[in-house]
Amino acid sequence: MLPDGSMAGSLEELSHAWQVSGDCKATEKPQQACPEQSPTCRTFFQDPHSSLGDCFQVVDPQPFLSLCIQDTCGLQELQPACNLVAAYIHLCARGFVPLDPPPECV
Repeated sequence: MLPDGSMAGSLEELSHAWQVSGDCKATEKPQQACPEQSPTCRTFFQDPHSSLGDCFQVVDPQPFLSLCIQDTCGLQELQPACNLVAAYIHLCARGFVPLDPPPECV
């Protein structure tokens, strides 16, 4: 909802309508060139020899791979990747496929 009570047509319209004056103005986030696939993400969620591979048939690793690539762009990649690994292991356990975390994430 916009300050005048009408509904915003987009997230951008909403954010611009609620901006405060002064130094708090929208800034463009620079786009970073990301590798198509991080080696760490590929190792965890795509490599057939991954320690998570026993669960690939039970829980689809593709959404985790996609999120991993997004989350690790321009950052230290191991911590965000390990957070996704933990979530993946949790879902695998619900599917009765117990997994240990990779050594990099312990």
